[in-house]
Amino acid sequence: MDKESNGAQASETCKVCEQAIVRVAGVPKALSAVKCVVCSKWICAACRKRAFTCLACKGVLCPSCQAKTPHTCAKSEALAARVPAVPLTAARVTIGDMSVDVASIRILPMSLDEEFAGKDVPEVQDSFFKKALVEWGGEYLFQRHSMRCDGGKALVLFQMKGHILGSAILLSVTDYPAPVNDRYHGAYHFDVASIHMIRPVGIDDFHRVVPEIKAFNQSKQRIPLERAETLGRFLSETAL
Repeated sequence: MDKESNGAQASETCKVCEQAIVRVAGVPKALSAVKCVVCSKWICAACRKRAFTCLACKGVLCPSCQAKTPHTCAKSEALAARVPAVPLTAARVTIGDMSVDVASIRILPMSLDEEFAGKDVPEVQDSFFKKALVEWGGEYLFQRHSMRCDGGKALVLFQMKGHILGSAILLSVTDYPAPVNDRYHGAYHFDVASIHMIRPVGIDDFHRVVPEIKAFNQSKQRIPLERAETLGRFLSETAL
């Protein structure tokens, strides 16, 4: 490289296009030579037409580095961290010996159902999970609006009187065209083999496993699919 004594101008030959690289104070930025942010070689105005400019840090990569070296910088990494992850559409949940892919995880409140009026938690577990739900072939009639699930199977946690009592895999939902006995608007269809009872779990213990659920109420709450593995392990450890 040749330099003039006052340092105002310098030139060298571009190794890519073999044209002279000239840097002169005051030359418009578009025509000025810049350094490649990866290899630190100077890039002439001609080569910059084929160079790559990072949208995050505005750094320029020469054509050879663009093809061979992925560019990372603090700003681009920060931007990537702010991009939301693609939400899961299915997750595998393992409870005891059962392992199944589900499209959603829901909490089904039961406290207001007339069938359970006057019964305590142990009575409901004994009469509903061990007997009725099995005898009905997994069918559970609902009296209000149904719980909508996102296609495919769903893991349903049964909630009553501030506790989770058990779980089952929901296969499908049937909405009746007209209420049956002026009460039932449809039916949930559960896999009988998937019925799983646990020791009653209150909100404090459950919140440690699924922090998104801060309280139990009468809404059919949704649990993120990302909690499937942890939740399956928790249900296995609390089994009756």
